Amino acid sequence: MPQSILAQFLHGFAMPLRALGWLCSHRGVKRYAILPFLTALLFYALIVAAAAYAIGHWDWGAVRFEFLGAWLHEKLAGFMNVLKWIVLLPVLIACAYFSFSAVGLVIASPLNDLLSERIELELCGPKERLILPFNKYLRGMGYSIWDSFTILLRQVFFTALTVPLLLVPVVGFLPFFLVCAYYTGRGYFEVGTARNLLRPKHSRSTLRALRWQLLGLGVAIQLLFSIPFMPLFILPLGITAGTLMYCAVDWEAALRESRLEPPLGFQPPKPKPKA
Repeated sequence: MPQSILAQFLHGFAMPLRALGWLCSHRGVKRYAILPFLTALLFYALIVAAAAYAIGHWDWGAVRFEFLGAWLHEKLAGFMNVLKWIVLLPVLIACAYFSFSAVGLVIASPLNDLLSERIELELCGPKERLILPFNKYLRGMGYSIWDSFTILLRQVFFTALTVPLLLVPVVGFLPFFLVCAYYTGRGYFEVGTARNLLRPKHSRSTLRALRWQLLGLGVAIQLLFSIPFMPLFILPLGITAGTLMYCAVDWEAALRESRLEPPLGFQPPKPKPKA
């Protein structure tokens, strides 16, 4: 019997908590979870340091206002040099804080794949060893990076469309929030599909069936941003949640219903029976 929309949403909403419990109970996976976090953190530290350096060397005193006297120009330049830190630095930190997860999916994509693969191995056991051309492995890595990037672009595009609605009192933020949430949840889920060479045509019907679960996952992750420093740990948590959802899909049935042949080398996940 199909689940109601609310039941599907709540299932997705609970996935980060389930992912946390799963990570805590599987010690061998923890070291793989640290790698994406450290990579994204290092990248952001470099970006913030470079931006802070640029802001610090942006001198309003070099901007000449011909209609002002020397004294007034000096005072205005001093005020603007203080104001730039008050305005630009918090904006920079906020942008880095709230985009940490989305950008981390692109920057740390190979390490995200490594974590996702390890999770699938723990859930389903070893896969049959296939002898595939080396370019197939490279293609899987390329798909993962490209899919993460295109999801980020779609998120930016549709989020930009909802920005004018922020002017609507009380409810104007909801479309903005929900668009961000959906693409966040979808991004974590598609780490597993891209890693296994599944293209959009293979996963389209599955994404449609799981849309409320993906929205629930995304909403939960977006809400976690309100907890100080929590976004630093969302990347491995989201990848774990997305991979658990990926492994729960009956991909053989999904591809059969879509009348599509699986990509070369694709081995559908089959979780081991619980003891």
